[in-house]
Amino acid sequence: MSGTRALTSILVSISIPTVRNSTHPSRWTSLQTIRIHFSEFQTAAIQVEAKLLEFESFESDDFRIDLEQLDQYLTQFKPKIFSLCNPNSPTGGYLGPEAISGLATRHPYTLILLDESFLSLSIHHQAQDAKYPANVVRIVSLTKDYAIAGIRLGYALGSPELLNKMKAEIPSWSVNALAQKIGITLFDDKNFLDRSRHSIFRDKVLVEASFRERSVRYIPGTTVFCMFKHPYKDLSQALLDDHKILIRSCDSYGLSQWYRIAIRPEIEMQRFFKALDSVNEGLEERR
Repeated sequence: MSGTRALTSILVSISIPTVRNSTHPSRWTSLQTIRIHFSEFQTAAIQVEAKLLEFESFESDDFRIDLEQLDQYLTQFKPKIFSLCNPNSPTGGYLGPEAISGLATRHPYTLILLDESFLSLSIHHQAQDAKYPANVVRIVSLTKDYAIAGIRLGYALGSPELLNKMKAEIPSWSVNALAQKIGITLFDDKNFLDRSRHSIFRDKVLVEASFRERSVRYIPGTTVFCMFKHPYKDLSQALLDDHKILIRSCDSYGLSQWYRIAIRPEIEMQRFFKALDSVNEGLEERR
């Protein structure tokens, strides 16, 4: 057990032979990811000097993944690893177990790295019990499930052969005694995630309704956050400076004017939308 970032790096390092001495692109091992994705996989690819391919999803289709095109892409490039965050961050998009198993079966030469960091708190949480082919490995983040940022706890699910290879690469004592104790304690509360999901799903309905009332474009997500578009490119800084509210700019994902907010209790979301209205009023006055 370790942080999911460490698990991603280990998985890439054991699957990809170093190409540091290779100078010809045809000798590179290719990896593939959805373009809008956590940066951890890109970082791991750089560390082993692998060729990184990115599969596009488009704003005009709410960033949904076109399975037919993805199939063609995997057939054409035959990447060693394909990384998929499911549900996606920051869009909240989701592919079901049947679709993923189909990809894995049709492309047995590719290892599918399935990052399920946000699955437990999504409307598709029952997919945690899904069974996948041997060329699918799943990583789960307790940081997201239990809000323990900084403790760095997560785990991987996959074939015994692959997990044993990963285990051999994990440094001794990678999880300290305090983190181990916290992890054990978390699992003692059997109903925590159920309670969390109940609150998130209830408040998510109110958040999306508030966006519609203001004619703000948003992506109907499936998990603990919601992505929306706003014309003010400095919105996140304005909310922080003037209202002490911190939201996530999606610039780092290459999505200008898109922002991601966590689904919070109703009173906090009311404060957010009041602040958003204030920003909008300021923009109108400047026109």
